[in-house]
Amino acid sequence: MPKRPPKFWMRPVQRLFQVYKNNTQAACHYLVKNYPEDITFLEASPGCAQGWQAVVTGKLQIHPVPGPHGKMMQPPQVSVLGKCLQRCLDNTGYL
Repeated sequence: MPKRPPKFWMRPVQRLFQVYKNNTQAACHYLVKNYPEDITFLEASPGCAQGWQAVVTGKLQIHPVPGPHGKMMQPPQVSVLGKCLQRCLDNTGYL
C-alpha cells in the first residue's frame, strides 16, 4: 500500500489546486465585451492578436516583437520590446 504524503506537503498542493479551480471557473464564466478604445498590441507570436480583432471597435495596432511570449520581459527580448514600446509612446503625442 502506498504511503500518503506528509501533511506539510499537501497544504501547498491543495492551495494551488484551489487557485487552478477558481481560475478555470472564472474563465468559463467570463463574457467578452466589445472594447471601444484603440489598442496597441505587442505581439510575440504571430496570430496572438487575432482574438482582439473580434472585440476591439477602435483601432488595433499590431507590433511584432521577437521571442516567445513567456520571455518578452527577459534579456535580450526586453530591450527590443522596450524600443518598440518607446516608439509607440512617442507616436501618441502624450509624452
